[in-house]
Amino acid sequence: MRAALIESYGQTPSITDVDEPRGEGPRGTVIAAGINPVDRTISGGEFYALRPKPPYTPGMEGVARQDDGSLVYFGRPGDLRHGSLGEQVILDPAQCFALPDGTDPGQAIACGIAGLAAWMSIKLRGGLQPGERVAVTGATGVGGRMALQIAKLLGAEHVVAIGRNQAALDAVAKYADDVVCVAGPSFVYEKQLQQLGGHDLTIDFTWGTLAMAALNGQRKHGRLVQVGSASGPGLGLAAPPMRGNAWSILGFSIFNYDLDEQHAEYRELLDHVSAGRIEVPVHEIGLDDVPAAWEAQGAGSPHAKTVVTLG
Repeated sequence: MRAALIESYGQTPSITDVDEPRGEGPRGTVIAAGINPVDRTISGGEFYALRPKPPYTPGMEGVARQDDGSLVYFGRPGDLRHGSLGEQVILDPAQCFALPDGTDPGQAIACGIAGLAAWMSIKLRGGLQPGERVAVTGATGVGGRMALQIAKLLGAEHVVAIGRNQAALDAVAKYADDVVCVAGPSFVYEKQLQQLGGHDLTIDFTWGTLAMAALNGQRKHGRLVQVGSASGPGLGLAAPPMRGNAWSILGFSIFNYDLDEQHAEYRELLDHVSAGRIEVPVHEIGLDDVPAAWEAQGAGSPHAKTVVTLG
């Protein structure tokens, strides 16, 4: 079968013929697959939770057709050596989400790793209360774009989109009450955030400079949910404002929730997306386009969900 192949840690995958997966568990024919930052982190041998040994086919999430013709979204393949960026996959039934008839595979994937990170970090980990004010760092990426809309949907009074690229921020401005471009001296954009009235909850997809700006714009007793580290793993954090403002920093990972919770939240999010209450742009590519898309993912968060169509 044709598949993407990682032959050594840190390598861009190549497209080649590989053996079909063999092992316990039902087989599925992959219809579509997502490319995510976590796939690149895993391929570098740097992900804390999973480390498949090369050579292997990457891809954590996808939509597959089962033997009975039904479609399922899977959040992890049953065999990590044969990921979603290949034509066949072994399915772990516990990781499969049955899809309603007529579900768009691209939307189903958008509601997976990126969508659940946005939805669950706001609803569950962040505990958003109606009337609260929210800031989203990395708001121009797929997860950030969804988080802006989710915060409004769940009752936020005011939502601020924070990012580095003004043109990209302009593209998501319709989902936010204000946008703040983190460029130039830090005192400029931090003052801008403070002048907006502060916020109660930060959803942080970046860490680094954007997270510091959002923290310094938080109200007293504000909380930051740390979802991703697109800007790097470190943060220069001063102790006095943390203590003086009683800020909280809350780590988030989908892996910290059991599968029953993930299934329930996925179904709710997919319902909102399918009904058009949350908009998600999808960029479809073919398997041969994966190496270029893989490199583009490394250059920065794409503004549309990259979905590889295989069938």
